[in-house]
Amino acid sequence: MELMEHQVNALAIIKKKPRKILAMEQGLGKTTIGIHACEQTENIKRVLIIVPSKNIVIWKDEYAKWFPDVEVLAYSGELADENKVIVSIDTIKLKTHFGKFASKHWDIVIVDEAQELCGATSKQSLVLVPFIKQIPRVLLLTGTPQRNRPSELFNLLSMIDPGTFCNRKAFTTKFCDGHYNKFKKWEERGATNVEELHELLGKYMIRATKAQVLSYLPRCTEEIVEMTQTGSFDLTLRETRREYMNLLTAYNKRPSRDKLLAVQAKVMEWWRLSGQAKAEYFIEWFKPYFESCAPTDKFLIWCEHVSVAKKLHQSIVENLGQDCLIVTGENSTPLNRKHMFKNLNSLDHPLRIGICNYRSCQDSLTITPGPNKIIFTEFPWTYATKVQAKARTHRIGTIREILYMYLKLAGSHDELAIRKLKMKEELFDAIVDGCVSHS
Repeated sequence: MELMEHQVNALAIIKKKPRKILAMEQGLGKTTIGIHACEQTENIKRVLIIVPSKNIVIWKDEYAKWFPDVEVLAYSGELADENKVIVSIDTIKLKTHFGKFASKHWDIVIVDEAQELCGATSKQSLVLVPFIKQIPRVLLLTGTPQRNRPSELFNLLSMIDPGTFCNRKAFTTKFCDGHYNKFKKWEERGATNVEELHELLGKYMIRATKAQVLSYLPRCTEEIVEMTQTGSFDLTLRETRREYMNLLTAYNKRPSRDKLLAVQAKVMEWWRLSGQAKAEYFIEWFKPYFESCAPTDKFLIWCEHVSVAKKLHQSIVENLGQDCLIVTGENSTPLNRKHMFKNLNSLDHPLRIGICNYRSCQDSLTITPGPNKIIFTEFPWTYATKVQAKARTHRIGTIREILYMYLKLAGSHDELAIRKLKMKEELFDAIVDGCVSHS
């Protein structure tokens, strides 16, 4: 086995620069680069790898593949004198475990899915960010350093350069339109001085996209599928939309915290009802489409809510007579999800349809080379979720062209979601990749 050219180039930079954000797109082998950084950099003996719990097995397997003679401990409560330790974010943030790690010297810390530490007030950020700042070498792995807005970059930058990024309010004032809102609470939800922030981020980040380094990958295309509704959900969605607009108007006229909470609750209800409506009408669109496709086509269907996944699964089994895989947090664990997709990934196996929800499957899984028709029944709330979900099927190992289809239902939450996601995508492209939108 050999590293790919972009991995070799990234590794060379990491060896020279002790603190970096490795922000390559999903599917370009960031885990492999991180492992080689630990094993091939001088004066690194004690290694701490902090990951989401579902990624522990992936790191163990990847380490065994490249360096089978190296012993790596997956922490489960006891820590002695092990030199290389993998621990979950959810575990190390707890007081009963954190002290065991904080009392030891580490030569390098790697944080996988480092965007999980972007929250200004989350417990894991408050515990882990100050700890990580003190470690001599830091490598932060993330394909989406900015999930929604630029304020999420501050914690990442402060872990890489604590001396420069020591004042959150100063950073968010300059780059996030930071200000005190009508409730005299600090707000940092905007974006300002975008080009300058892109230049600044580039000093600390190693970035590569699939288009840049995997030009041989089969192309992927996107399309929006307009759905129509004729049932009882039509009136329900219209009424929910009207209630949301009324609440929003009332809040804008005379803001209050209670009115804001009411707006937020109503938009979440609208989102949930929209998913249920599309699940109800899904089979009317999907059955003729499925029957028109080639027998070799395989389908992966994404959704947000488990109730929507269950309804889709029931409709497909009852109306198509097809076996259908369903993977959610209710019927799977991080340990068995990879195996659950084995038959869908196989081009020789007759299983053609799989359903999964974002929370369980949006990151860390490789769902290739099987599915080539990817259907988003519900629009995700964050741009990063959309990117992560797409990357499960378009990455190293993809051998067929991929079609991404986004189901849009008139009168639903979709129009708001599409508009918000477009804004977040343009902002991400401008800050992370330096692409300026002219739309």
